[in-house]
Amino acid sequence: MAKQKFSYDSIQDVASVRRYLKSIIRSIDEGKITLTSEDDCIDLKIRNLLHFSIEARKKGNKNRLTLEMRWTDKKEFQLEDDAKPVKISS
Repeated sequence: MAKQKFSYDSIQDVASVRRYLKSIIRSIDEGKITLTSEDDCIDLKIRNLLHFSIEARKKGNKNRLTLEMRWTDKKEFQLEDDAKPVKISS
């Protein structure tokens, strides 16, 4: 099976990033994410259960927030009985 990879990296204003995140949310709701740039395109079908992780770092005046979602096409993850929710607020 061929490996597909999509990568995008740029500097954006807050409004643009917000539009990207809203598009991701809408795509998750519809069950498929399609990412397209000048050089790449990839289609990802969403499963019912996803592995979701958040990592945040702060060092001096540098901040980083990493969101990761992963899933498989064939086998779904099992819900974890001891999974603790995270609160995201402003």
